[in-house]
Amino acid sequence: MTLSAGIFGTPVFAAEQRSFNIPAGPADRAVRQFVEQAGMSVIYEAGRLNRFKTRAIKGKYEPIDALHRLLEGSGLIYSMTTSRFVSVNPERNRRPPGQEEESLPTVRIEARDLSSPPSLPPGVVLKTISAEELSQQGFTTVTDWSRTLTQNQGTGANEGTTYLREAPTNIAYGSGLNLYGIGQRATLVLVNGRRLAPSGAAGSFTDVLNIPISAVDHIDLISEGASTIYGADAVGGIVNFVLRDGYSRPLTTASFGHLTPYDLGGNDVSQSFAKAGERWRGVAAVEYYFRSGLPASKRSQATSDLTLGGGTNFDSLYGNPGTIVDRNGLYWAIPAGQNGTALKAADLLPTPNLHDLYEGTWILPQHERVSGLASGSFDLSADTQIFLDSLVSQRRVKTYFTPTVTTLSVPSTNPFYVNPIIGNTDPVQVLYGFGKDLGPLVERGTVNSGQFTLGLEQELRGSWHLRASGGYTFDNQLEKEGNLVNFDALTKYLATSDPTTAFNPFGDGSHTSAETLAAIRTDGSLHYRSSFTTGSLEAGGSILQLPAGPVMLTTGYEYRVQTFRSTVSDGYKFTGQTLDLDRGRTLNALYLQTAIPVLAGNFTPDTSYNLSLAAGVRYEHFNDAGSAYLPSFGFSFDLSNGISFTGTWARMFRPPNLPDLNESVNYAALYPLADPKSPTGYTTALIWGGNNANLSPETAHSWMLGLKFSPPGHPNLSVDAQYFDIVSAHQILPTEVLSLNLFSDPQYSYLFTRDVTASALARICSHTAFMGPVDACQRANIGAIVDLRLRSAETVRTDGIDLKALLGRDTRFGRFSANLQATYVLQFGETRVPGGELISYRNTPHNPTAVRLRGVFGWRNQRFSVSPAVNLQGSYEDNVDTPNRPVGPWMTWDLVLGYKLRLLDKAIGGDSTISLRGFNVFNRQPPFLNNDVGAIGYDPENADLLGRRVSLKIEHQW
Repeated sequence: MTLSAGIFGTPVFAAEQRSFNIPAGPADRAVRQFVEQAGMSVIYEAGRLNRFKTRAIKGKYEPIDALHRLLEGSGLIYSMTTSRFVSVNPERNRRPPGQEEESLPTVRIEARDLSSPPSLPPGVVLKTISAEELSQQGFTTVTDWSRTLTQNQGTGANEGTTYLREAPTNIAYGSGLNLYGIGQRATLVLVNGRRLAPSGAAGSFTDVLNIPISAVDHIDLISEGASTIYGADAVGGIVNFVLRDGYSRPLTTASFGHLTPYDLGGNDVSQSFAKAGERWRGVAAVEYYFRSGLPASKRSQATSDLTLGGGTNFDSLYGNPGTIVDRNGLYWAIPAGQNGTALKAADLLPTPNLHDLYEGTWILPQHERVSGLASGSFDLSADTQIFLDSLVSQRRVKTYFTPTVTTLSVPSTNPFYVNPIIGNTDPVQVLYGFGKDLGPLVERGTVNSGQFTLGLEQELRGSWHLRASGGYTFDNQLEKEGNLVNFDALTKYLATSDPTTAFNPFGDGSHTSAETLAAIRTDGSLHYRSSFTTGSLEAGGSILQLPAGPVMLTTGYEYRVQTFRSTVSDGYKFTGQTLDLDRGRTLNALYLQTAIPVLAGNFTPDTSYNLSLAAGVRYEHFNDAGSAYLPSFGFSFDLSNGISFTGTWARMFRPPNLPDLNESVNYAALYPLADPKSPTGYTTALIWGGNNANLSPETAHSWMLGLKFSPPGHPNLSVDAQYFDIVSAHQILPTEVLSLNLFSDPQYSYLFTRDVTASALARICSHTAFMGPVDACQRANIGAIVDLRLRSAETVRTDGIDLKALLGRDTRFGRFSANLQATYVLQFGETRVPGGELISYRNTPHNPTAVRLRGVFGWRNQRFSVSPAVNLQGSYEDNVDTPNRPVGPWMTWDLVLGYKLRLLDKAIGGDSTISLRGFNVFNRQPPFLNNDVGAIGYDPENADLLGRRVSLKIEHQW
């Protein structure tokens, strides 16, 4: 395990004096404070320092003298390792009871860590999840970890979601992060402190499924108060994946799944190499990951007929055998068990056929990914370092989706024609699905993603540093979809009178010639290319020495060019429509962040205090979305008795996604709507839907108050709580569903205008794909224009409490530990109408529940470890069904059993572990929801159908 905390400064071993103010307490915390105040880099072994106590020091000292005074009498000693590092270790005769000689992971706290974030301003909360924790809890992918993160709400792009927020754009079944339910676009995801290119068909989320977990050294969760440095779009917060570096130990892992029947299993193997010299360090790693797809037939809730659970039958009218709709609007079922060649009107049944939407489909796709990491740094001199980071991944995905369905218009020339109205020869309408003719839609996708950064850091006089970097990151997605229908060819084969080539939609099963099916079968492709090109320059250091410590200043400039390109094959286009897109955006940003130590002193001889304030401002200018000044403030008040108070306030700003501004994909259609103001009772409306070139930027503000209790006398106890309050305005809404009472319901008045001008009609009709005869768009008697495009209308507000509690105890039987994380949402409200009141959606389907909790418990000794974990999703109410019904809580248990392979370690050296990992070991299915959004029996935003997963993992650190 490698932990890093960057600070302003340079490693100092000479006679330069620095100001120190470190209270007595646990050595782990004291050493971290020493790193921040001394500018030195320290190496120690994980889990050992927190059992020791150090004395308090205050005043000006040379760094080595300060370290000597800090550790005096603690049972810890230090030694110089290289010209850059000091090692801190327990004295051999002062090792805590029960602590035997064993190889523990190395912790390195560097004065200059180019992967971790820069020094965070006072008040900003940083929570770190180490690679050791990720391994001990059995996670195979970053997505596995994100599912257990209590702040992460499932709405948006995840492999099991389809319809809400960012989910419809998730063509490659990636996985995003949505902290506090504000939206995935509001969570800033970084790798080594640098942002990734957005993913999906709209560039609306960052896909963390492409990040190999074996390459992750630790994960930093950073509260939204750090947006001044990282970017004003960090509304929900920041997740920074810090990758392994040259100081890491080489690692080999292999994991094998499919250990139980019907298990959604997978395999993954990884290998990393790391090396560090006097002036250089480097790491190279590769990971291969495979997970099988999950057929809907393996999960009882994966069906659209929910009557067995007490719900609604959402089965589709479209399928095979089909359903005929006569000219009077009556449904007639085509009977089963016949081939359609001798069907008569008298054989038809006066009820429709219904078909399961999920028959023959997969509800979770197959994933296969290969990832590579190569990074390194080189000291040009004692004060200058260059670094290079690169991470690339290729992920292939495959799934089977609901087959193409449509309403066929079958003319009487078709040799198999049947009309339920005797003597009528008008074309009949058949509600039909092509699954038995062509099979389900086969979706195959390839995602190529990568990040490259080259940079230089220069230590200047005093505590100042200068950092410059340039980078390029990309996310390219290619989706190919097979078993589509060529409707131009289909029209021809429906009308032909030749029974050997005509398309036959009147049978049960496929009874059309193979040649005809081959002629109407087609495929399509979607290609999306997203990228960032970045450059940054940052300087930081001390500008003033106050009695309580130095005033730190960070200032920087960021330049970013974003591009988004799409290529859509003709199979997805209307006649004459252009869906291809090539758009770009440029950002110039300046920021200034200060950290001011205001007060330092002693309440009592044994209790000292420190009060620090932070103030920052960020200016962002987009060439297409305007500019904004965005301030932030923070404070931290720390007591030596282990109590800390923190707080932040910040304003944020985010421009629309580039594809959201592209109106070339828009559509228009005529639709008669009931209208009480019309003499006839109806008004013909021109419906205008799609994207919107006039979207405004999203704005937000947030504040947070935190309390942490980590008593020095109890180093294995820590309680950390934060209250958060976030308001995000002008969020971009998806297209509204057309309401049939739009003209009579006042809540929809903002969606339409009766002022229909020739210029407005000309603009809409000439820039959309019109569904109907093109000349009818402007010649029809249009009484209103209904604008269903994307709009900047929604306001979201949420507040709540995050809680984290750690407890550990060493006994003669081994070490026992508990890690509790919980998020309690006090309110979650939205308004979708401009100027409307917030409506509470807390504890409702597809929205945040009040309670999410994860508790990890552990016991380990020198050879064995047992780590059970409980996950709880709180209950809520289905307010859509009538009458409303409760949706119960969902509790699952995970379990990891580990054993250290001492004999193997003696033979080849290093540190080997074999572990049996189980997720949802009792195979608890999610609570039933009569889900009218996805027509499925659970809530994909608040649960999953992964079921029990068991795997065996072997890990060896060399």
